[in-house]
Amino acid sequence: MDAYTAKVLFIGLIVILPIVWVLYISKKGQVTSNANANKILDKLEERNFKSHKDYYFGIPESKFRYISFDLNRKEIAIADAHKNTLKFINFNQIIDCEIIEDNTTIMKGGVGSAIIGGMLAEGDGAIVGAGTRSTSGIVKNLALRIITKDISDSMVMFTAINFDIKRDHIIYINNMESAQGVYSTIISIINSGKTENQSNSVDTGKLNNVVRVVGSKISESLSDQIKELAKLKDEGLITEEEFTKKKKRILNID
Repeated sequence: MDAYTAKVLFIGLIVILPIVWVLYISKKGQVTSNANANKILDKLEERNFKSHKDYYFGIPESKFRYISFDLNRKEIAIADAHKNTLKFINFNQIIDCEIIEDNTTIMKGGVGSAIIGGMLAEGDGAIVGAGTRSTSGIVKNLALRIITKDISDSMVMFTAINFDIKRDHIIYINNMESAQGVYSTIISIINSGKTENQSNSVDTGKLNNVVRVVGSKISESLSDQIKELAKLKDEGLITEEEFTKKKKRILNID
């Protein structure tokens, strides 16, 4: 083997080995997450946790990170198979919920700011984040913050996005939609508790009615999301079938 051939082979190894290593780590992580996801499902089954509402986070079709609501047990389950974590929160322990984008609270305590055009929703609170939310087309962080009565764990953070992404990207749209769904449901739970004088009983029918009311408050946001989806379709980034499916999900159409 001459020196030139040896040099080419050496350079090739330098280029290829990192790629192979990344693929190996990625595959290993996928296998680990799948195993963790199954363990989490087993724990939910052992607890007799029956989900009535599920909100998924991450890339489309991913089932590794989600927040679920059991309206009979009156519990929230926060699952992350990547980190192999599962946390439960009782409805009667919840004080407040916020959506945080790039370190700015954009929805809090039944109130939406920039997401829904600065419109004041029904219930306690005041507009937050209006005028301070970044107008950049790039989002670096999107998270949910749940405040509880548990002194030892009074602030539960769930990060949906922790990387740079465009606001019109389907991953951002999906994760914001899920964050809004969790937020609306939690605010409904809080309002139901107030209506019933903080009793531990949450009627499923009443809760669903309040969810629909809160959901209507973000209709302007849904319109914006549909416009962004149409833009993605026109640019060829998603198919007509994906556009129709996502639009129906946004509009809550079966």
